[in-house]
Amino acid sequence: MRTVATALAVLFSSTVMAVGTAGPAAADSAGALPITSYGDIAVDGVHKRVYISDPAGNKVVVTDYTGRVVATVPDLSGVRDLAISPDSGFVYAALPGADAVVAIETTGSTAAARYGTGENTDPQTLAVAGGRVWFAYGEESSRNLGSFDPAQGTPEIALDQLPGNAWTVAPELESAGNTLVLGFHGTWSELAVYDVSTGAPVLRKEGGAGRCPQRHGGLRAQCRRRADRHHLRYLLLRGDRDQRR
Repeated sequence: MRTVATALAVLFSSTVMAVGTAGPAAADSAGALPITSYGDIAVDGVHKRVYISDPAGNKVVVTDYTGRVVATVPDLSGVRDLAISPDSGFVYAALPGADAVVAIETTGSTAAARYGTGENTDPQTLAVAGGRVWFAYGEESSRNLGSFDPAQGTPEIALDQLPGNAWTVAPELESAGNTLVLGFHGTWSELAVYDVSTGAPVLRKEGGAGRCPQRHGGLRAQCRRRADRHHLRYLLLRGDRDQRR
């Protein structure tokens, strides 16, 4: 798709310029990636690798900062969201089609472990916070939150961690340290910040980022994206500050 190709080209160009490891020839080059769809991107700054999920192709493509393909991780049914561990040791991938989360080891870009999340859980989005992998799961009308500790040999999968507070659709997950944020990239109103330092989410903040125009689609969409970005940054910083008090 043209949109995907453009987005990836911008990402690679920005990454190359940011790290300063390639000259103008690398930044100006472009090539097609072996993907038929786009799910998510994760950037490993330690090993200088970019991970792109291809849900239709059931795979994750791994490139260097110039966009050159260095590995492919196959057999990942419907792979969608990606999340990288704080030490860049693993990239976790949500597999809605297999009711599982896979850990991709970053030094070799291979699937190192598979964690079953339960029948018909349909994990959609991921984040790593407080030493646990968190995932939004469930049927369309009652999404909830689950997690597991990947440091355990055979980790126990904790489900229904937001009792009485299920989401109608799978929220996006973002994290910083022991802070986990749930929200929607396409709206400005539903965001919730949790402290997950104990392994159980404790609500710290919730709310929205303000109002956007109800008409004029282009302006409204721009306002929503800007509000999401600034409010998410605010909530992450505010959540960390509150925990330190």
